[in-house]
Amino acid sequence: MEFKLKMKSLRVQNNFTQEEIAQKLFVSRKTISSWENGRSYPDIKTLIKISDIYQITLDQLLREDELMLKQYNDGFQANQRNNRIFHYSYLLNIIFLFLSYAAFVWTIEPPYIGMIKIAFIAIFITLCVHLPISLKTFLTHITWKQVAILIFIGIVTFGLNALKAFPIVYSQVGNVKGFVVGYWAGYIIEAAFQTFSLWLAIFLMPVLNDRVERPTKDKLNG
Repeated sequence: MEFKLKMKSLRVQNNFTQEEIAQKLFVSRKTISSWENGRSYPDIKTLIKISDIYQITLDQLLREDELMLKQYNDGFQANQRNNRIFHYSYLLNIIFLFLSYAAFVWTIEPPYIGMIKIAFIAIFITLCVHLPISLKTFLTHITWKQVAILIFIGIVTFGLNALKAFPIVYSQVGNVKGFVVGYWAGYIIEAAFQTFSLWLAIFLMPVLNDRVERPTKDKLNG
């Protein structure tokens, strides 16, 4: 039996309306209807809840629906790739972040500094794109203390960039206003990336760990 038919059959056998089972799973009635019509599938966590409610195993719930199993397998593989990219980009981000802040104490810029800065920005963007957590969920875990630290990091980073940029701009380009504006804009963008990159390097992993551990703690307390 296909999953959509199994969902409806189990609901009817247990005398649940779509609204009632939706409340138990914390989803909308339209979502239940979508599952029973085969337009979409629940995620893994919801499948576990469904198996608990109907007192059946996941194997019994998913068996015989090859299309659904293929979709979950494809989703699992994509999630694995996403996690690998995230972890590699997280480590590389820390390395290039160190190099970008080390530039503040260099008296002479090393070769390929431009490529290092471009790579740093590209890696930071890759990290953000492959975060294993939604932006909304991440923001709900942010505290005012962390926001204050972000502001402090920003002030220090922008100050360091300003000290480095000011003598270079006015010694090399004089009063060419357009060039000065562009030069400062580049430093502002670089400082912004450095600020958020350092902040994420400090707080991202604790937030992810908290998101994973909190349901377990709640379950134990319950």
